[in-house]
Amino acid sequence: MNERYRAELPVTDRTIYSYIDAGLLDARNIDLRRELRRPERKKSGSVLRVDRKCHMGRTYEKLIRYVIPKNQAKERYTKEEIREMMNHINSYPRKKWNGQAPIDLFVKIYGQEAAERLGLEKIPSDSIHLTPALLKK
Repeated sequence: MNERYRAELPVTDRTIYSYIDAGLLDARNIDLRRELRRPERKKSGSVLRVDRKCHMGRTYEKLIRYVIPKNQAKERYTKEEIREMMNHINSYPRKKWNGQAPIDLFVKIYGQEAAERLGLEKIPSDSIHLTPALLKK
């Protein structure tokens, strides 16, 4: 950029080029000496893609196994203990739902009254325990 305009436009050359590319200034790329000289960047190597089929068919089993280890039978727990465990699991925020928990989505769709009738209770994020210690008393 010309030195005489530095006081009027106190930004870097790169910023000016970005503004022009975004259409914020009335110049074109052909008017820019530096823009025409800029070489293209080399593309990086191939990106490793994960096969999405490995995620299909997943259930709550993985989260349940955080609380109840594989060598323990689920049948030995009472309905209240299972409900408490599921409240903790359903209060755990999910990345695929923009950080919302399944219980929050249920309340948005069906209402708080339906959640209360089913015994669903939101557990605060700092109180969620997905460990075997949750069901030990």
